[in-house]
Amino acid sequence: MKLGYVRTVDIDADILVKSEQLIKLNNVKCDEIVEEQAERIGDCIADRLSSGDTLVITNLNILGKMTGENIEYIDGLLNKGISIDILDLGLIEAQESRAYELLQTFYRYEKSCLKERLLTAKKVAKQKEGFKEGRPRLYTEEQIEEGLKLLENHSYSEAAKICGISVATLNREKKKREKAMKEME
Repeated sequence: MKLGYVRTVDIDADILVKSEQLIKLNNVKCDEIVEEQAERIGDCIADRLSSGDTLVITNLNILGKMTGENIEYIDGLLNKGISIDILDLGLIEAQESRAYELLQTFYRYEKSCLKERLLTAKKVAKQKEGFKEGRPRLYTEEQIEEGLKLLENHSYSEAAKICGISVATLNREKKKREKAMKEME
């Protein structure tokens, strides 16, 4: 069976785009065409297909926005013996197909570009005055000091409540300082 699939994200999706997809799917003579309005392709489509069937879509973004997710979905279909005909890319019948290799190459390239952009942005940020790597601290050093002093006469929960910090932070800081004291001995 050749199952055509049309997906729109919202109600106000461009009717022209949807009708173009339907025309393309009718031109390749799909046995059935399923229209769905969803953020991502549902499992119901994979459940309707069995080994030897073909899922036909007009372009890759019909499956989803992220290339990695698309590859995972395609892998799942291929493992069930279902082929995917992406009209913009070509027929993918096995993990060794040219279109599938192209898709995986593009995914690796996409990841590489993202990694490079992140590293570049991090280098630029490090050059700025006052840069601190990592998450900003939730509590000031004064709050922690006050909480540790209050532990002499109060419970962890009371000290944490008075200082406005969490019990876990208070406990962690106390253990950290006790460990540092032991190492100094």
